[in-house]
Amino acid sequence: MNLAGLITEHDTEARALYDAGAWHTWGAVRRRVGALSRALLEHGVAPDDRVAIVWPTSVDFTVGATSLSR
Repeated sequence: MNLAGLITEHDTEARALYDAGAWHTWGAVRRRVGALSRALLEHGVAPDDRVAIVWPTSVDFTVGATSLSR
């Protein structure tokens, strides 16, 4: 299963990830993934392009990795 499939399976208000002292809901993660996916497309990143993610393990890393797997 890829990350993009995982984020769609959960209730919007359910807790998803804990980072920097706060919980992030699945709905918030989905919104961030959508926003990053749109931004990547607007900057010319196409499906199947190779992109490196250089972030520490965090919600941001998860959002980035999920955005690229859509």
